[in-house]
Amino acid sequence: MLSYKFVILTIIVGIQAETHPPFVPRGTGPPEDLNNCRIDINTIFSEVVGVWGIKDSSYVGIGSMITWVAFISTCRQYSTEPSAYKAIGQYIWDEKNADKPCIQEKPISKIHKHPGCSKDPKTATFFDFAIFKLTRAFDIYNYDYPVATFPKEVFQMYQQLRRYDSREHTGTCLVPHFKIPKDKRPTFDWTAFVETIPFKTECVNLICEKEPSDSDFTQMCTERFSRRMNLTMLCAHNIKVDDIEGGNSNELWYAGSPLVCNETTLGLAAQVKRRKDFKQPPMYDIYFVVTLLRCWTWLKVKQKEYTTSFEFIRYVGNLTERGFSIPGPVTDPPATIPYYEYDQSPSSAAIVQMPYLNHLILQLLVPFIFDRS
Repeated sequence: MLSYKFVILTIIVGIQAETHPPFVPRGTGPPEDLNNCRIDINTIFSEVVGVWGIKDSSYVGIGSMITWVAFISTCRQYSTEPSAYKAIGQYIWDEKNADKPCIQEKPISKIHKHPGCSKDPKTATFFDFAIFKLTRAFDIYNYDYPVATFPKEVFQMYQQLRRYDSREHTGTCLVPHFKIPKDKRPTFDWTAFVETIPFKTECVNLICEKEPSDSDFTQMCTERFSRRMNLTMLCAHNIKVDDIEGGNSNELWYAGSPLVCNETTLGLAAQVKRRKDFKQPPMYDIYFVVTLLRCWTWLKVKQKEYTTSFEFIRYVGNLTERGFSIPGPVTDPPATIPYYEYDQSPSSAAIVQMPYLNHLILQLLVPFIFDRS
C-alpha cells in the first residue's frame, strides 16, 4: 500500500512540473564571451531587457521580465511580426565597471498586445501594454530567474500608487534605461533618478499646456485625462537634469522602461511631454507613466500563462519525514520564483496591509474599474 501511494505521487509531480535547466554557479572574473553570457539575478536591474529592432539595428523599447520566459513593455511602437525583434538580456558582471555589461540575445515568439491598445488608437495611450514571449528562457547562473518586483495583490498595488501620487511620499524612484539606442551592449543611464508628480492635481495641467497657448487643445486634453480612473497614470521628472533624451516629439525609443520606486515596479514610462524649453515654469520634461493597476487582470492572466513550476526535493522530502524509506531521493534544483510571489523584497515593508474584506472587494471590482477606459 505504501508503495502504491508513492507511485501515484511521483506521477503527479512528473505531469505538473518541468525540469529546471542545469545549475551553473557564477564564476569570478569576466565572462568568456561578452556577447553571449548568462544572466545573474543577484545584479542590479537584471530583470530589465532591451527590445532590439533587427531591421534598424537599434533598440526600439525596454521591458521587464515578469516570468522566467516573458516580459512586459509598451505596445504602440510594435507594428511588425515578433521575428523582427530580439530580446537583449544584460548582466553587469563588474559593479565597479558598470558601463561594460555583457549580453545575451533571445528571439521573440509572440507579442500579446493589450486589447485596449490594439483595438482603437484613441484608447492606446491608456492601455499601452504588451507581453513578449521568448522562444526560450535566458540562460542563467544559479537557480532563480530575474523578474520585476511588484505586489501580489491589487490592493497592495493600489496603496503603493497612492503613496507616490502625492507630494508627501519618501523614497527613491528611477526609470532605468539604456543611454545609446545603437549600442547593442547597453549602458544604463545612471542619471535617471526621478520624482513622481501627482497626476490629476498637478500633471494633467502640465501635459495639457501648449506653447504657444492653444485653449481648444488644453480643454480637450484636460477633459480627456481628468476622466481617467485614479492611480492608473502617474507622471515623473528627472531630478538631476531637466531634459529627457530618447527621441523626437513625445516619443521614446526606450518606451516601456519601468518606473521603479523603493525597488517596486509601479508602471511603464510610455511617452514624454517636452517642457524644457517652455517660457513658463516648470521647465522640465515629464515622463507619462501608465501604471500596472490599469492592466492588472490582464497582466495576472498572462503571468499565469507563462509561469511554470519546477521539480524540487520537498515533493519527496515530505514522505521521508514521515518515516518512509526511499532510496536515491530526487535532487532537482529548487523552484524558480512563482508568479504570485512578487513581494519578496525589502519593499514589502512599505506596503500597507489592510483588512481582508478590502482586498476581496477591490479584487472583485478590478475588471469593472481599472480595465475600462
